[in-house]
Amino acid sequence: MKKILFALIVVLPVTALTQQVQMYEGPFEAGEASYSFKENAMHQKVYHGLFKYSETREIPARGGENEVLLTGNYKDNKKNLAWVVTVKNESFSETVTGQYLNGKKNGMWTNRLRDEANGMDIKVTQASFYKNTFRGKFSYKYLMYGNSVSFEKLNVDGSFDMNGKFDGEWTLEYRRAGGSAKSEKISFQHGVLVSHMIVDSASGEVTKNIDNSELVNGFFSNMDRMDSSAVVGDSKWGLKHAYTEHEILKPVLSIWTKVLGAKLGNHFNSSLPTLLIKTGELEKKQALRNQMVLIDWKETPKGKREFEEQKRIQADYDNKIALGNKHFELKNYPQALNLYKDATGIKKDETYPQDQIIKVEALIAEEEKKSKLARMISGRATLWKGNEKMLEGEEYYGKKKHLYEATVLAFGQQKRSMLSTHRETRTNLDRKTYDNLNNTVLEAYLKDLDDAIALQDKVKALVKTEDTKDLEKELKKLETAQAIINRLMQE
Repeated sequence: MKKILFALIVVLPVTALTQQVQMYEGPFEAGEASYSFKENAMHQKVYHGLFKYSETREIPARGGENEVLLTGNYKDNKKNLAWVVTVKNESFSETVTGQYLNGKKNGMWTNRLRDEANGMDIKVTQASFYKNTFRGKFSYKYLMYGNSVSFEKLNVDGSFDMNGKFDGEWTLEYRRAGGSAKSEKISFQHGVLVSHMIVDSASGEVTKNIDNSELVNGFFSNMDRMDSSAVVGDSKWGLKHAYTEHEILKPVLSIWTKVLGAKLGNHFNSSLPTLLIKTGELEKKQALRNQMVLIDWKETPKGKREFEEQKRIQADYDNKIALGNKHFELKNYPQALNLYKDATGIKKDETYPQDQIIKVEALIAEEEKKSKLARMISGRATLWKGNEKMLEGEEYYGKKKHLYEATVLAFGQQKRSMLSTHRETRTNLDRKTYDNLNNTVLEAYLKDLDDAIALQDKVKALVKTEDTKDLEKELKKLETAQAIINRLMQE
């Protein structure tokens, strides 16, 4: 089937956003678009927010006039969140849906081709991605429509490991145009072929049967890491990356990975019939290196010396991680942070220490904030108690008897409420058991102390005011401590 190639102009990467989000609605490429954008310090447009595009396009391979619709989101000039692209006419519709994260495919993507006249799906293919690399489930369902591989029926199900390699069992059920139905079961372990069986569905005849399970299982059982080696029997084996050459899997996977050039005013790449993609967004030179092959260790480019060096590096890395984890468990966060940074220096591509660094830095920041809040609370509490001692004597108020009586009620109610609400927080602060505290309860306690001090300051100011008779008359009539507090804070 002819691929429909498309392009979308995307401006240079943003360096500093200086203006508010603006909206555009009007002509765009060969159709109409509405989108939001910012301008950076160089006054360059940076797509940011919802993006919608539509056009009517003449596509002979799709029966003439087609409607093209696109909806998605940008974040700082990179595709983000859900994107939906549709090409449709009265007879056929094709839709691509999926999620982006920071400009890269993340999660499950679906490409659906539907015969609207007959109300049936011709093709439904789903692929799961992580940062544009196959990871997780994959499926391809195709029925009764001529395409590049000439099948009347083709169903493919399988999965990829974390490195984009075939993993587990892949099943293929198909019927070639004018041929008999067949089924294939192919088993992989991290890209290495374990077994491969082809069966004629009608006769039950096994036309192909490969079983490498003893060698492959032995290899992975004895290997510490995938890029090392293992001894199985009397032989030492290594691994080599290999391109997918299976006559069905290769074109099926190419639907998602093959990148072709398209030109509409500017050069961009498109990997799917209806998907707009910026140059470099999906293109991977090793897109179909989904397999691994076991080869004699002496044929690998590394050799024994490099293998020993890798073991030394791994041991050094593992030691840093183990010590970092130990300090992390003991909550010695600065020491743990240094060790995780050391581990990252040893193996820059490992995500675990990088994730731990982010986590530890957040915990350190949290602890620093907690210490700051504790110091602020200590200072506020000292000030509050000093004010309380000064304001508790009637003589301080002079002739303002009703003001004194009102503040006795107000201060008493406020104190009882605060001490009751924050009893556990105060106990942990007194005992310095900071692990039992969180910043939310500390902030709440600090706010109540600030409110209490604000009331004390208000009363001190009123004591110095010459005429408070009208206020005192009002206070005398109030029935609740909270009403008194509210009235005093109005002054």
